[in-house]
Amino acid sequence: MGLFERMMGVGAQAERKVVLYSSPTCLDCQAAKRFFTLHDVEMKVKDVSEEAVRREMEGTFGRVATPAIVVGKRVFWGFEENEQDIADSLGIGTGGEAPVAQKERA
Repeated sequence: MGLFERMMGVGAQAERKVVLYSSPTCLDCQAAKRFFTLHDVEMKVKDVSEEAVRREMEGTFGRVATPAIVVGKRVFWGFEENEQDIADSLGIGTGGEAPVAQKERA
């Protein structure tokens, strides 16, 4: 198993785990955290304001931007515009509810 697979937790339940690259002032990151908590998705949060995490992200993905959400081997840049695809990747049905990011603005 390579570094990427170990870092992302690839395994039998990897599809229900995410790695969230976040920053303290990122509103989209906060919405993603609430979404994952609401749906009982295991998440590993990595704070890009820490230099080691920034270097890791730059080395792995070639750029630093938040939120970056890793589900299995897929990387989603941004939460609001990718919420439905992220939910689909995790096998989460939204049941016709408004997306979390939309609720935030209401």
